[in-house]
Amino acid sequence: WVGTGCAGDTPKVETGGIGEVVARKSTPFKHFECEGDRDTTVDAKGIGTAQIRHVFEGETETCTELDLNFDGRVDMTRLWKEGNVDQEQHDFDFDGRLDEQSYFENGKLARKELDTNFDGRVDTWIFCDGPYVGRLERDRHHHGQADTWEGYDKGLLSTVQYDNNNDGKPE
Repeated sequence: WVGTGCAGDTPKVETGGIGEVVARKSTPFKHFECEGDRDTTVDAKGIGTAQIRHVFEGETETCTELDLNFDGRVDMTRLWKEGNVDQEQHDFDFDGRLDEQSYFENGKLARKELDTNFDGRVDTWIFCDGPYVGRLERDRHHHGQADTWEGYDKGLLSTVQYDNNNDGKPE
């Protein structure tokens, strides 16, 4: 999943080095609220139920919900801010639980949070450096906080640090 971390001409949010190591805490995913004063729906498949829901506040779109596999459940939510994508959530395996959250700056991908073991909690954080992964942090032991820190230089792994004794600091 590292290869799909960042794309395009995203803003440089984090540097390729690890820098200060933080024992980032694993938190449960929380569904974004898709609210506004009106909405429109689209039955793209022609099956009698909507697969796309656009929500507006006045004339401004605030969010979009998509049912990607036509099972009647929202699989992707996209929040809009000033005409640009601001945040996204995905349920890639269609089990009704979130697998990934993406955060954008000025419509460009800045970072992702992933649940790689399907327990409903964030366990991997990917920070973009332009079009590349700049830094990745992971709770590889799934004990509630980051224990692996990877630094990247133009998308290539350059440094790795591990916390094997769970004290929040690399050995």
